[in-house]
Amino acid sequence: MLKLKNLDFKYKIILILIVFIVIWITTTLSQVKKAKIITPLSIELKTKSNNFLEKITFYRLTPGKKIAKIERVDSYSWINGNFYVNSIFVSIPTEDLKDIELVILKIGKQEFRYNKEKLINEWISVKENHYPFPATRLTNRLLLEIPDNLKKSKSLIPIQKIRTIINWRGDFLILLISFLKAFIYFFIISIILFILYRLPKLKKSEIALILTSITITLILCEIMARIWIFNIASEEQFFKYVLYKDIKKEKLKYTPHHYLNYCLTPNYRSGKTYHNSMGYRDKEFSKNKNEGTFRIVALGGSTTYTVGVKDNDKTFTAQLEQILKSKYQYNNVEVINAGVGGYNSWETLINLQFRVLDIEPDLVIIYHATNDVHTRRVDPALYTGDNSAMRKQWREPKIPWYNYLYLYRIIGVKMGMVKGVGLRQFTFAESYYGVDTQLTLDLLEQNKPVYFARNLKNMAAIAKANKIKILFASWAHCPYKNDYASSEFYQTGFQEMNNVVRAVALQENAFFFDFASIMSKDTKYWSDGRHLNEAGALLKAQHFADYLDKNKLIQ
Repeated sequence: MLKLKNLDFKYKIILILIVFIVIWITTTLSQVKKAKIITPLSIELKTKSNNFLEKITFYRLTPGKKIAKIERVDSYSWINGNFYVNSIFVSIPTEDLKDIELVILKIGKQEFRYNKEKLINEWISVKENHYPFPATRLTNRLLLEIPDNLKKSKSLIPIQKIRTIINWRGDFLILLISFLKAFIYFFIISIILFILYRLPKLKKSEIALILTSITITLILCEIMARIWIFNIASEEQFFKYVLYKDIKKEKLKYTPHHYLNYCLTPNYRSGKTYHNSMGYRDKEFSKNKNEGTFRIVALGGSTTYTVGVKDNDKTFTAQLEQILKSKYQYNNVEVINAGVGGYNSWETLINLQFRVLDIEPDLVIIYHATNDVHTRRVDPALYTGDNSAMRKQWREPKIPWYNYLYLYRIIGVKMGMVKGVGLRQFTFAESYYGVDTQLTLDLLEQNKPVYFARNLKNMAAIAKANKIKILFASWAHCPYKNDYASSEFYQTGFQEMNNVVRAVALQENAFFFDFASIMSKDTKYWSDGRHLNEAGALLKAQHFADYLDKNKLIQ
């Protein structure tokens, strides 16, 4: 048998390269297997002269990704145990749209033709900032609805087999990831082989020395990691790598509450985001309002809290107060932000009863939808009026022993193996399906928004009993940010919730502002599909101020 030490140096290099290439090929195939090469899908655009304007072909697709002109899968269906694509968005430069007479969608060997009458056009001025459009080029999005005969076709694309788009960037990314993995595996294998090769020739004292050296090295690295995290790292790096138990309570945005489950941490501050001493995202104010003050309190979840805006002075409520004073001369008005991230109508009902009444509001604004759609993403058998299928009592998640090793946490976070915890780990029940689970509209049909309606009616009753005006507003969103708010499930859910809000306002003789019908869906106002940025918060404040003034809601 040929021994390695007898080989020439060049053959050793060749052998090492062969081993590395084999590992690289293996990791690449593994990476590609995750991506699941599927039935080719192509879209052809034909002009009036019947010439092909462009042909777009791709083999793998990720919902939510924006690559080239294929923007995203818009919605899904559940058929025979698989999720299937229902529709696809395609971005086309506005100046090219007038020449397009026909769009051909091909899935495998089947095709479907869309003429201009069948296309659903949503004209929107969008500043595209991704390939291949310049940053200021305007585009038109075409929504291609896949017909039922193709939805039920065997050649249609099962969603769970779809992982990533393949184009030159996708191919390069797969090769790069597999190369890095191959290098790590090769390095580890080389060390193991070297130790095994040398082990028989080593004395017990030498083996003990090696193990002791490795142990001491790891201990020193762990000590250095802790020194760096707790004494040298920036605040951003600190929060990125530490356990939540290492963070001081006043540095955590949320804190447990005996009735509300959780609420905003009083005196919390992070940059320009802060909470006052009573746990509101607002400046300090007295519980007992001054004589002549008209106090407005906005209740809701993260959209009221305005999570997409970091500066407290730029939130929806702060800008609403400023506009009411400067533009409409309501100098006696005070607008307080009582929104809390993750709150649904259950928490807001309790928040109104046990906290907001104490600060003597004259008008409360109720703004809810998406978090209450979440509450319907549960097994119908568990869908009850106490929301126990979605919400659990605040409980700290268990921490595996190895997560206490900061060297492991730093490496794990860098490699994507360790992820942080959020409200879901503390307050969401195991029976909740989560926003990433693809569900059918049948679930919405079974879990009707009856409890949402009941909660809103109870809010109206509390307001009426305490002689407080109440304003219900429909909930706005942007369907073009490629997150779960763009899915058919949530689009349908939002519309149902807004219908409920309108109906309850009518039944309870309360004020109703159809904000969703006038709020712009232009992506420049949105940080994601649910939350507004600073410009969006300002526009929202302008719309609400205009409604409040026109309807003479402020004394």
